[in-house]
Amino acid sequence: MADDAEVTQEGKSESAAAEVKSEVKGEIPNDAELERVTLEILGAADLELITKKTVRRSLETKLGLGDGALDEKKSAINGWVEDFMSKQTQEEEEEEADEEEEEEEEEDKPKKKGSGKKSGGGGEKKFKTSLS
Repeated sequence: MADDAEVTQEGKSESAAAEVKSEVKGEIPNDAELERVTLEILGAADLELITKKTVRRSLETKLGLGDGALDEKKSAINGWVEDFMSKQTQEEEEEEADEEEEEEEEEDKPKKKGSGKKSGGGGEKKFKTSLS
């Protein structure tokens, strides 16, 4: 009988822990709202340091949800994070390509005569005169 009590006690402990983990303080919003808040969090985050898990936990905090409340939405949230990161990477690559193209155009432009200063003269012309 003592064994039955232990099993019942362990069963209660496990179910209580599961209830605490999935405890929702507020109501989970629809996917459109979750995505909007996810993008808001990502827009303000240091993308070099943030993880998908910290985004999910930040969402829970921002929405007033309990810890683990959005675990069932993990795949959707991960997808939004990956899409955001992919777009950021693509935009950065496009910006770098544009900058490189501009630099190449500047190098290819012919230099105008007289526009560059000659060294040693300070911009003044010196004439030699001979008085003999």
